[in-house]
Amino acid sequence: MRSPIRTLPIRLPPLPGEALDSWLEATARRMDTALGDVLLHFGFPIRHRAGNQFKGIPADWTIVLDEQRTNAVAHATGTSPETVAALTLAHYDGRALHMSAGGRAVSRDVLWGRGGGSRFCPECLLATGGRWQLSWRLGFSFACTRHRRLLADCCPHCGRVPRQRPRSGRSVPQSEFCGNPPTRPTRPFSAGCGTDLTRASTLLLPTGHPVLMAQDRVMEIIDGATAAFGPYRTSPQPASAVLADIRALGIRVLSDLPAAVLREQIPADIAEAHLNTDAVSPHTGQAMERPGFMAPPRAADTAVAVTMSLSILEQPGIHPAGGALRSLLEAVREELAQISATSIDSWGRGVSPVLQSVHLAALAPSLRPSEYVRYRIMTETPRRPTRTTRDIEQRARKIPTMFWPPWTIRLAPPEGIPCAGSGPRSRCPAADSRQPHIPGPGSRADRRRHRRH
Repeated sequence: MRSPIRTLPIRLPPLPGEALDSWLEATARRMDTALGDVLLHFGFPIRHRAGNQFKGIPADWTIVLDEQRTNAVAHATGTSPETVAALTLAHYDGRALHMSAGGRAVSRDVLWGRGGGSRFCPECLLATGGRWQLSWRLGFSFACTRHRRLLADCCPHCGRVPRQRPRSGRSVPQSEFCGNPPTRPTRPFSAGCGTDLTRASTLLLPTGHPVLMAQDRVMEIIDGATAAFGPYRTSPQPASAVLADIRALGIRVLSDLPAAVLREQIPADIAEAHLNTDAVSPHTGQAMERPGFMAPPRAADTAVAVTMSLSILEQPGIHPAGGALRSLLEAVREELAQISATSIDSWGRGVSPVLQSVHLAALAPSLRPSEYVRYRIMTETPRRPTRTTRDIEQRARKIPTMFWPPWTIRLAPPEGIPCAGSGPRSRCPAADSRQPHIPGPGSRADRRRHRRH
C-alpha cells in the first residue's frame, strides 16, 4: 500500500487563472528542485514516448487530471481539490471547448479547440516571473486586455508554439524561456530552445480598440453560464452555442471575405497583421488550408474573425443583426439570391436558433412573399417551419368541413353524397341520418327562388 503523500516544505499558491503546468513549474523553481522530482513526489507516472495512450495518461496534465492525482496535489500543496481542478482545461469543458470521448484530449474540430500549445503575453511573463495563464490555451484567446497586446503565437527563435509538449523534468524549470526541444542539441539534457519569451515582439493596441473589446466580450461569454446580449436578449443561449455562432461567422470571414472589404471594416493595424502572410509559421501551414474550420493558428486571424462576428452579434436585435449579416453575405457572394434559407446548415455544428433567425432576417430582401409567411419574417424571431410536410397533410385531412360552410355548399353535389357502389342518383341513408341534406346551387329550391325574383 502506497504511503500518504507528504506535504511540501514550501507552498506556493497558484495565481488567478494560472495553468496547472505553470504552477507545478513555479513550485519546483521555488524549491530549487528538478521538475521531475516534484512530479514523482505527487505520484505522477513516468512518461514514455510510446504507450502513454494505452495507460490512460493524457498528452499533457494541464488538459485533465484524474481525481486521485488531483487529491494528491491538493494535499501536498495545501490547496483545495476544486482549486487544482480549475487549473486544467477540463474546467472549460462544455463552455469554451469539448473534451474527446476518452476525456484525455481536446476535440480540435469543435469550438476551435487547440490540441496543444499556448499563446502568451510577453509582458505578463515578465511581470509574473514566467507564470502562464490557462486561458491562453483556448482557441478564442487572442489578446491581453491588461497590457493591450496581441498574444504571441510562437517562439521568435525556433518558430514553434510553446508548450506543445511537457517541459523536461531533468532540470529546475525556467518558464519564461522557450522549452521546445532544440533542433540541434548542443549539450546533453538540454533544457530546450532557451529563448527568452519575455522579449517577443507583439502588436500594441490602443485603448478602446475593437479587438480588446471583442476579447473582453468573449471571456465574459465563457465565464458566464448563458449569454443574453444583443439578439440573445429575447432567447438567452448557453456559452457553447454563442461561441459556435462566432465560429460559424468567423469561418465566413476568414475563408470568403475579400481583403478590400476587410480593410474597410477592421482597423488597419489588425487588418495588416492578418493579411501579412510573411508572418505565417511553416508549422501552421495545414491549418491555413481551410481557414476557420479549425482553430486559427495566429492570434491576428482569430482577432479578425471574432471581432467581425461580434460586430454582427452585438446589434440590439435580430433584425438589426440581420442587416449587418446581409452586408457580410453580399460581400462574400455576388448575389444574395445565391444563398438559401438552409445554407446556414453547412456553417458548422451547434449553431444556435438565434443565429438561424438572424440569417433569415438577412435574406429578407431576396425572399418571395410566400417565403415571408413561411419563415415569419415580420415577427421578432423569424424561423423555419418546425412541422414536416407529412404533419401538415395529416392536419389538413382532419379539419371538419363545417369550418368552411360557404365552400362546402358550393362543392356539395345537388342530390347529396352518393354511397360507394350505389347508383348516381341514390343517397347514403347513413349520411341522411347523421346530418340534414344541404341543397346544392343547382337544386329545385334554387330554381324556384330564381323564378320568383
